[in-house]
Parts: sequence; C-alpha cells; structure tokens
Amino acid sequence: MNVVKLATNAILFIAVVLLSYKLYAIIQEPIEFEKEKDAREKVVIKNIEEIKEAQLAYKDLKGHFANDWNKLLNAIKNDSLLEIKITGNPDDSMVVTTYDTFMISMIQKVFPGGIDLAELPLIPFSEGERFAIAADKIDVNRVKIPVFEVKATQAQYLKGMNEKYIEDSKALILGSLTEGRYTGNWE
Repeated sequence: MNVVKLATNAILFIAVVLLSYKLYAIIQEPIEFEKEKDAREKVVIKNIEEIKEAQLAYKDLKGHFANDWNKLLNAIKNDSLLEIKITGNPDDSMVVTTYDTFMISMIQKVFPGGIDLAELPLIPFSEGERFAIAADKIDVNRVKIPVFEVKATQAQYLKGMNEKYIEDSKALILGSLTEGRYTGNWE
C-alpha cells in the first residue's frame, strides 16, 4: 500500500511541476513578445526618423517630397544643398556680420556620420522588405502643402515572431497624406 501511495504522490508531484512550468510558459509568452516587439519598434522608429530627415532635405532641394525610393536615394547620393554660414550677429548693428554661402553634399548634410544608402529603404527584421513611402500635395486653406508618409506594418517588422500576437492592421506611420504633419503615430 505504501508503494502505491508513494508512486501516486510521485506522479502527482511530476504532474504539478509540469503544469506549473506550462502555466509559467503561458504567462511569459506574451510578456516576452511585448519585450521583443518594443525592442524592434525602437530600431524601426530610428530608421523612420532617418527617412524623415532625408525627406525634409529632399523637400528643401526640390520643393516637394519624394514619392519613390529611387528619387530619394538618387538625390541623397548625388545632389547638394545650399548652406549659409553666418559670422557675427545679424541683430547687432555694431558688429560686422558676414554671410558665407557654399554647397554641401546632401548625404553629408543629412547623415554627417555616414549611412549605407542601400539599407535606408529596408525595414529592419523584415527579411528585405521596404518601407512604403508616398508623397503628395494637399490643399489647406487654399494653399498647396507638400506631405509625405512612411509606413511599416507589424507583419513586416515582427516577422518570425508569434503570429497570434501580430495585428495586421497596426503599423508604424510617420507623416500623413491627408494632413500637414510630419510626426509619427508613436509620439
């Protein structure tokens, strides 16, 4: 009788340990997913901010935003921007102020620390998918305003993660094609 009771207790103990581990794993799974999602989103947002700087420089040069990657990358690589260096204080009439104008390459102005332009359009963690970019002009109080949008969906930047937590309708979006704003939906 003791042997049967001991065997039963051992089986119950093993069952409790296995169920406890399974319960722990079930609780940890969404927590680990959120941690990885947050880490990936930070990297993607950093890249989107770099694209924003490139788009703003493109607009300074052309008067509108780039609506495709070829135009944007070509401008960053090959075009130059006018730079004005002010020496003195233009608000003080007692000080001689000089203005020195010169051209600076767009890539040097936008990315002074350097950048791999081939990587700029690619969404991190997406296995080579590109950010969607679009540009247009909208009417605001009878004035045409250039606008742009950069977008990466959760399905793209969370590729390889547990799909049951990925929401296809969610995305990181910078800018808007319907209103004149250049902020992200994460801000």
